[in-house]
Amino acid sequence: MTTVDQLAHRFGIVLDPDSVSGGLSGSAVRRGTRADGTPAVVKIRFAESGFDRVAAERELTFYRELAGDLGIKTPELLAHHQSDDCVAILLSAPGTIRPAPDWTHDHWLALAGDLAALHETPVPDGGLWRHAPDGEVPGSDPDRWRSYWDRPGEAELFAPIFDDPGALTAAVRAQPFCFNHGDCHTDNILITEAGLVWADWQVAGFGRPAGELAFAAGRAAPSGATPPLAEIIKLYADRRGLDAAELARSVLAAELSTALFAWPAYAGYNSSAGIDRVHGRAVDLARRWLTEV
Repeated sequence: MTTVDQLAHRFGIVLDPDSVSGGLSGSAVRRGTRADGTPAVVKIRFAESGFDRVAAERELTFYRELAGDLGIKTPELLAHHQSDDCVAILLSAPGTIRPAPDWTHDHWLALAGDLAALHETPVPDGGLWRHAPDGEVPGSDPDRWRSYWDRPGEAELFAPIFDDPGALTAAVRAQPFCFNHGDCHTDNILITEAGLVWADWQVAGFGRPAGELAFAAGRAAPSGATPPLAEIIKLYADRRGLDAAELARSVLAAELSTALFAWPAYAGYNSSAGIDRVHGRAVDLARRWLTEV
């Protein structure tokens, strides 16, 4: 019997044999059914130490200590297990994950409202919460990726941005710190009749709001989805009492820096059509940035 099977037995859940999944987070995720017939999810992160262990402990702490105080919906923590080599959580499984192109206009506006509520959460105490590089995209590396953008006209268009990445960082920093989900995209949000349910809190912590809003839009770009970003920004700004024009500038900077300085590392996970869409999106963002500076 595998560790996953042992944990499923301990949690009282019958695993769905066709539900094996993982993803970029590195966790093993299995769907199943509890004794009362309700669906649930087992999420296991095998790690003794390092980043993976901290991420797993962070998510467990989130569900145990913060989830009920955010003003947004999250899965319910039903059970958990910690050992020297893994952290496992059993979560309720309300709703469904839908790809970005299947999101409706109302879903995107609900995301904006939920983020506004989340970002008003008082900053929690403790050192477990992730601190992203201030105003910079995690994993960004302008020097490494300058040569990636080699399609006709890209090198010339992007040159002033690669020469001065600090201008993007400064624009992102124009908005105040807040508590972030940290991995805000449609694969981590379940849709129910009662609203959105936010899952995967492994990288929750402190950051700037523009990065969170931009990441949701940027992750949707390869699929061809077109989130109503201007309306998202307006609703979010109204809910938090922020200047919508200033926030839009910050979001533009965050999405552009994500595309140019971080996204190429993940290009291989996308189809050729998706890669083409991101190239087109990056060009559009850069033209807007350089025109509006």
